[in-house]
This record gives sequence, C-alpha cells and structure tokens, in this order.
Amino acid sequence: MQAVVQKWGNSLGFCIPAVWAKDNNVGRGSKLEVIAEKGKITILPQKKIA
Repeated sequence: MQAVVQKWGNSLGFCIPAVWAKDNNVGRGSKLEVIAEKGKITILPQKKIA
C-alpha cells in the first residue's frame, strides 16, 4: 500500500486508503493510535471500549 504526502494547511498528511478503512472499521471521526519509533510510523484503529 502506498500513499502520497500532501500539504494540508501548515501540516503534512496523507489519505488512508478506503480498503484499509473499511477492513478496520474506521470512518470519519474515528480515533487512531499513531506510534512513531525507529523511523517508522504505525497506525492502529483504537479499540472501542464496551
């Protein structure tokens, strides 16, 4: 999976592919956990607390 970094306001960002979003039940307003370490970024959907 590839994404292109774009300028959004004063920040940089990229679009999450629709297939990944659907497979991980992520939609508008969903919260994600972003882990940055050793030159890598990992994005995980936050688990919903029942």
